[in-house]
Amino acid sequence: MSDLSVFGALNAVKLLELEYAYEAPKSDTKEKIVDMALNGSDIRDTVQTLKVGIIMVIQTLKNSNRYR
Repeated sequence: MSDLSVFGALNAVKLLELEYAYEAPKSDTKEKIVDMALNGSDIRDTVQTLKVGIIMVIQTLKNSNRYR
């Protein structure tokens, strides 16, 4: 539990995640995906570099206005 802090409140234990183990929830990940695509990176390169899933990369590019 190195990056998790435990807080007790009324006999309930809640965990607060200080750092994400997976990169997708970070706010700037989608912007990085689009930037890498516009700079000519392959989808597999993007997946390996940013440590996100291939489905997230495809959906982000599909829904991005900048990539169209």
